[in-house]
Amino acid sequence: VRDRELHRAMQKRPDDLDAYQLALVGYDQMFSPDYTTFVTARTNFERAHVLTPNWAPPLSYSAIWHMQRVARGWSANAPGELDTARALAERALERNSADPLANAVGGYTLSQCKHDHAGALKQLDRSIELTPNLALAFAYRAAVNVRCERYEDALADAIDDALLKHGIA
Repeated sequence: VRDRELHRAMQKRPDDLDAYQLALVGYDQMFSPDYTTFVTARTNFERAHVLTPNWAPPLSYSAIWHMQRVARGWSANAPGELDTARALAERALERNSADPLANAVGGYTLSQCKHDHAGALKQLDRSIELTPNLALAFAYRAAVNVRCERYEDALADAIDDALLKHGIA
């Protein structure tokens, strides 16, 4: 998913190339197993947001970062961290409601943080409508479908995600 997302992110960039670079580097760092590198990603997202406050991806990436921190067991306050992730996702959508990444992250945080799975699926569907090749949206929708016990739909999304990651779809 990370490789496909980096490729997708390179398609649309803000006017400020420094912000663009910070967001791309931060996205890559966010998936490092090294805690220090992981923390540096957040700094890069914050710097990118300062440079381009109306560009949604740094906020979406920051939301993912907070959710990753909880998932990895690195948060001392998981509920607070999830609230922060949701707030960042909402801010990204305020910046650009037509941004596929903002919709994907917004949908996933609705499910993960607010347990609004129906709302999450609606927002994830919107993300896929906007960009049918966003692997992250399919991966998130598969996870939400599992939470809703819609296993066949989850499997279909997981297959679409795998095909997109390998450049087949």
